[in-house]
Amino acid sequence: MIPFFVLSIIILFLSFVKRDKQLYLFIALGLILIIIAGFRTESVGTDTINYSVFFERIKNHGSIPVEPGWVMLNKLVQFIGADYSFFMAFVSVITLLPLLFIFYKNSENPILSLFFYYSLYIYFYSFNISRQVLAVSIVLIAIILLIKNKKILFLIFLTLAALFHISALIALPLFFIDKIPNKTIVYISGIGIAFIIGVFLTETLSNYLIRISSYSGYLEANVFGNVLGNAMYLILLNAFFIFVLLTITKRDILFKMFFAYFILANLLARIPFGGRVLLFYSIFLTLFLPYYLHNNKIKEKFIPYGIVILYALIMFYRSFGGGEILPYTNIMFKSILIN
Repeated sequence: MIPFFVLSIIILFLSFVKRDKQLYLFIALGLILIIIAGFRTESVGTDTINYSVFFERIKNHGSIPVEPGWVMLNKLVQFIGADYSFFMAFVSVITLLPLLFIFYKNSENPILSLFFYYSLYIYFYSFNISRQVLAVSIVLIAIILLIKNKKILFLIFLTLAALFHISALIALPLFFIDKIPNKTIVYISGIGIAFIIGVFLTETLSNYLIRISSYSGYLEANVFGNVLGNAMYLILLNAFFIFVLLTITKRDILFKMFFAYFILANLLARIPFGGRVLLFYSIFLTLFLPYYLHNNKIKEKFIPYGIVILYALIMFYRSFGGGEILPYTNIMFKSILIN
């Protein structure tokens, strides 16, 4: 874990460089992350070996139980005569490049956005569930279009994301995000209701999800999270939301999307693999958190900065190791690099 943690600190440290001088550092960090994710061995991540099996089945004209976008991506790589190692590297490139472009064009601090992508564990999910994280990147493009009020394009890109992972459709309610009344009581009561449902009515919610999602097997085969432990976690999480609610300078559509993330985080807290579904909302935090740090009412800027960074590092520590990403090995070096 230590080398990965050190890398997070390095990325955070480089985010202090002025934005107009970040370009080459940003590109270098992006390349490093592509190499780490794209050239991992098949033993890294629980699903990586399955992607190898799918690749061979498609090559032999077999069928696989995944969405058509992933199948077509496999066929494209095979058409040019490349092997599975190239395929995984290619997936890493097309997952990260859109994000790098979006961060550089839309973030208050591109390297800080990259830090949040890394520390909120979204990047490490790509070691394990590459297909879904590719869909998450496409959803972020859709969200940017929605912020710009290009709703038809939002739906088009959301549909494209669903071609790689059907769970991307969980982001569809964002289409109506601008309809949320901008009132403090709405935000606080919404979080309170979601907290009660997420902690005490999880079984009822899961029965509904079993019927409509591809995660039925996970929900039926796994036990729900501990009530007390998840309640304490959500209290801390919701306290962070209240802090941002009371200190942000403007509650615009960006804040409303931030609010939507916390609603879903409360609802899914106890559901097995709920964090995977939440990815389609948590990706927006990579843009919102730098935005908030530049748009808050607190004069002592080290206070919000410290609280936000602490939140990110806690999430990193809480999630790290999930998806069996350790021990980490890389085909470029062919040795165990991190235990």
